[in-house]
Amino acid sequence: MVGRAATQFTAQWQLPGRLTPTHAEARAFVSGYEHARDRRLSSHECIVAAAAAEYLIAQVARLEHALGATAGNNYLELFRECAHEPLLEAPTGSLKPVP
Repeated sequence: MVGRAATQFTAQWQLPGRLTPTHAEARAFVSGYEHARDRRLSSHECIVAAAAAEYLIAQVARLEHALGATAGNNYLELFRECAHEPLLEAPTGSLKPVP
């Protein structure tokens, strides 16, 4: 839920302005959540939050693409941005490989 919320808390279609959060805003959202609960996310929680964020971005971008949207102030543009830098960072090497 944290990853999804960090990805869409800025979404609104009535007011002018950026629809999707910037990378800094999404990370600040997670940081604020951690502060409110008085505990940092574990490595596993970070991985799940990052995966949930990426999944939501991909799903909404797919729908926008199907409706003929082009990159702009939308999730399709955020999807393209995330190809270079994930919206939320997941720690690397924190999970043991499945045998």
